[in-house]
Amino acid sequence: MLDISESRLRRWERQGLVTPAETFGFSDLIALRTLQKLRENGISSRSIGRALTALRQKLSGVESPLSELKIVSDGKAIAVQIAGEKMEAITGQLLFNFETRELGDVRAFPEQRPPEPRSQAAAAEPGSRRALRWRNRAPRSSRLSKPIRRR
Repeated sequence: MLDISESRLRRWERQGLVTPAETFGFSDLIALRTLQKLRENGISSRSIGRALTALRQKLSGVESPLSELKIVSDGKAIAVQIAGEKMEAITGQLLFNFETRELGDVRAFPEQRPPEPRSQAAAAEPGSRRALRWRNRAPRSSRLSKPIRRR
C-alpha cells in the first residue's frame, strides 16, 4: 500500500519515529505516509525526530504528531498547519502563510503620486512669515510661551 520495506519500517521504529506494532491501523498509515513524504523531501530522520519531540512539548494533548497534525516540508524545514496557521515545528515560530505563485501578480510597487503643487501665494511667502501665520492660527493654549521673531 505505501511501498515501505520492512527494514525501513523497523529502522523508523528503532529511531522512535513510529510506534512498534505487528499490525497498523488507519492513523498509523497516516503517520507512515507523512513520514515517507518527509523523507522523500530530503528531511533527515534526526530532524524529523527533533521536530516530533518539539511538537509534543509545545502542543499539549498531541501524542502522535505524524497522524494528528498536518505536517509539511519544503525540503529544508518542517512546518505544521494548526488552526489555519503555519508554524515551524522545532522553534514554534509562526510562518507567513502564502504561496509564492500568489506573488506572481505583483510586479512592482504602485507609483507614488507627485506632491500637490503649493499655491502661488504660499510659494512666494517667506518661510518665517508663513510659520508665524500658522502659529497665530493655533489655539492660545498650544502656542509657545515666546513668540517667534523674525530675523
